[in-house]
Amino acid sequence: MESLSIEQLNTRGLALTASQPKRAKQLFEAALQSNDSFNARTGKNDYHVVTSMLQLARLRTNDGDAAGAAALFQQAVALCYSFPTSVRQAFLPAIHSESAMLQLQGKQAGGGFKVTLDLMHKNVALNAALAKQSKVCLLYTSPSPRDRG
Repeated sequence: MESLSIEQLNTRGLALTASQPKRAKQLFEAALQSNDSFNARTGKNDYHVVTSMLQLARLRTNDGDAAGAAALFQQAVALCYSFPTSVRQAFLPAIHSESAMLQLQGKQAGGGFKVTLDLMHKNVALNAALAKQSKVCLLYTSPSPRDRG
């Protein structure tokens, strides 16, 4: 496989989730491995890997691997604590919501939560976009001469 970014692996995986879930799993797993390599080199994590983890957890849940999905959710939460606060605050609610929805889906015959899960995935994608744009800016102003009076 050519060298793709985690974001590119996610995009390809998302496109294949419904039609080729096994291939999508491989792409999301490759994204996790890519993040491990990135982390080994830089000591940092790519926030796109959270999407990889959530998508892979969803596929594992669909395959009946609730334990594997739960482990991925725990990893995603732990990983979020390596991100700046603004990014972490964007992702943690989505991770917890996704985890809860997949647990409910596992208890619901016939996958009655599909529409809600699709909305949750859109929320995760939106949070990823917001995190990408998020920048912390501290404005420092020294006292003006009129404040010294």
